Amino acid sequence: MRIFISHKMPVDTKAVQDFGEKLALYAGQAIEISHAGQFEKGADFRDKIEEAIKQSDVFILFYTSETYDWSFCMLECGLFKAKVGVSSPHQLIVLHSPNTNIPASLNNLNAVSATRSDIEVMLKGFYHDDPWAIKPDLDEIHIQNLASSLEHIFKGTTPYGFNFDLVPNFVIELTMSEDIGDVLNRGRLPNEATLYGSQGWQALFGKNAETGAWPWGELVARWPNKELYEFEFASMISVALERNAPKGCYLQMPNSMLIYRLSLRRYEGTLNGERCRFFFTAAPMDVETYWLPEGASGSRSTNLFHLVNLTWFVRKRLIETYYSRLSELLSMSKPDQPQLEKIVRDIYGEMVLVEIQSIMRGIDTPKEVNDALLLGKGAPLQTNALMSDADWDGYKELMYDTMIGKIEPDYNAIASAIYRIGIANTAYYQKAAEAYASDAITILPPDPPSAP
Repeated sequence: MRIFISHKMPVDTKAVQDFGEKLALYAGQAIEISHAGQFEKGADFRDKIEEAIKQSDVFILFYTSETYDWSFCMLECGLFKAKVGVSSPHQLIVLHSPNTNIPASLNNLNAVSATRSDIEVMLKGFYHDDPWAIKPDLDEIHIQNLASSLEHIFKGTTPYGFNFDLVPNFVIELTMSEDIGDVLNRGRLPNEATLYGSQGWQALFGKNAETGAWPWGELVARWPNKELYEFEFASMISVALERNAPKGCYLQMPNSMLIYRLSLRRYEGTLNGERCRFFFTAAPMDVETYWLPEGASGSRSTNLFHLVNLTWFVRKRLIETYYSRLSELLSMSKPDQPQLEKIVRDIYGEMVLVEIQSIMRGIDTPKEVNDALLLGKGAPLQTNALMSDADWDGYKELMYDTMIGKIEPDYNAIASAIYRIGIANTAYYQKAAEAYASDAITILPPDPPSAP
């Protein structure tokens, strides 16, 4: 189902973007939203608009004020009416303020007042009723809440200055409660959390950029990196709720060589604290293609570069910082319990970051590591330095179960696990550095410039 929203540009473009995102919240990929604000102005600007209108099943005129010049939007209405014909099931809707007089030329169209009750009827026509019936089992409370959100967006349409989003960004919207707080503390997000944004933010999660808003549970149902980034998002939100600045992380777009620096830049809350919106920005990184595994075509030297960096990172952060701090606490006669709990969470967070880094660098499987180190072709690692994926996953599970209170904390077992990781990491670091240095020795300097 394709919906085109005609509106007054540029004053209502941001509101229309938000309105369209929310309108498609429960539709998955069944609704595609388009509007003129999505197209760059140029020679083919009007052609693109006309094509979008001709492909649309529903046309919504976002009629916000009698004082605006609506002549261009009237032309768009006429184009859609000419395409639809008299017997088509398609719809032309005029969404207007209850206090606004509709022009006589629009009186014979389907007028929808921007009130919750009228918007509910419109939503049921899309989600419940034929011919669309996108989600017939969508319950009343979701319809009512969505209608309230759309009403709020329409009422906020007042003229303001230019505002351009230049990079992908998205909002995570939560209805706060004690239960939601517990979910966040466990490093998770509620499935019903709403995500919407602009500049093709959906592609960050492997979705079509025209699909509108998504509930978290549906958005990441098949996203392979769900567990890792869910913890990162939940941690950033938890830190923000304490009025502190959260640290960001890297994110690689699925099936792409683009890498983004993801950060939570601000959050907003209602006065009663029931609803909060968290604003995330994904800024593209200037990374050369040969830095990435895909660009290097499996180059051993590139993999060695990444392995040296990653093992150095683990040594500096996980071992020299967190393991040393944990050992210091455990050496005390009465270790500070809150500090122990915090450091377990920090250790788990570091293990998540290590996995994110290894995935982006293309060294997240034993085969890739072994190929880079030529294990089996040269001197093997010591037996006590070998560590399998199952070992790593087991240590990570120990941290997580301790963090959420699923098991009684055994801080000595945790220290032993990190010590074991440190032994393996040291061996891999030394082997990778030795191999990388050997490769570097064979590299020849460039030829001198040719004589004129």
